[in-house]
Amino acid sequence: MAGRRVNVNVGVLGHIDSGKTALARALSTTASTAAFDKQPQSRERGITLDLGFSCFSVPLPARLRSALPAPHAAPEAGPEPSEPQLQFTLVDCPGHASLIRTIIGGAQIIDLMMLVIDVTKGMQTQSAECLVIGQIACQKLVVVLNKIDLLAEGKRQAAIDKMTKKMQKTLENTKFRGAPIIPVAAKPGGPEAPETEAPQGISELIEVIDDYNVIGRSLFKKETNIQLFVGLKVYLSTGELGIIDSAFGQSGKFKIHISGGLSPESKKILMPTLKKRSRAGQGEAAKQKEEVERPEPALHVTLSLSFKRYVFDAHKRMFQYP
Repeated sequence: MAGRRVNVNVGVLGHIDSGKTALARALSTTASTAAFDKQPQSRERGITLDLGFSCFSVPLPARLRSALPAPHAAPEAGPEPSEPQLQFTLVDCPGHASLIRTIIGGAQIIDLMMLVIDVTKGMQTQSAECLVIGQIACQKLVVVLNKIDLLAEGKRQAAIDKMTKKMQKTLENTKFRGAPIIPVAAKPGGPEAPETEAPQGISELIEVIDDYNVIGRSLFKKETNIQLFVGLKVYLSTGELGIIDSAFGQSGKFKIHISGGLSPESKKILMPTLKKRSRAGQGEAAKQKEEVERPEPALHVTLSLSFKRYVFDAHKRMFQYP
């Protein structure tokens, strides 16, 4: 986290030619010099050869804002503090089998994995390998069914539903069971098509990957080294299972990842309600203009962290046993 910004690294993995780079391009608003296969070798061969980095940002959800440092007091005539942002840094990984080391290197730095599937082909060799890497490297997964524009329009929804069921069955015996599956068309018409048609399903995808994080507090004392507890499971009183991901200094606050995302009911509980309050001491007309929205406190959600035994592994990290 830097200043008024919280960052989440999202890995874009999948079989070669499933549309990973096109998806990263459709999502991104800022790109590094190596993003989107800009290297001459990548352009010549038509495949991703190295990791590409790009990002996009959305307004920081209210449930995460309690972890941000208070903004510096601005002069009376100065500008208002900028809106806090949740930044998603996309790590576009190669899909070719010979580049598996590069894929593993990218997977080691991600918080969330997007497994990109060509909806016309389903699970392929590298798709399965990326799923295995994801089970080792991260706690959260979103499946993206790409290239839905290539399906016959009259049978499109039926084909999407069929592939969704197949993917649900594939994930059934993994830790990603119940992960969201989102259909998109990152580059309608294919890589050579003109930029005339907008991508499909991108806003729905952004909404899904925005629902994975909550900020916990009051579970540890401020001086506790929360890094010892990273990776441990916590249960929310709303029913979700989360994983302690990181801490915010010695504030006692920590980030929790929810592998299946928050339910609509939980989001309502965690999201402060907004009530309009007019400013006192002004005329009636001025009151109407000066009405502002102020957040009412959200309802409390209890966190439970339980142990049968404290055990440390070879690296002196704590884990739950059994």
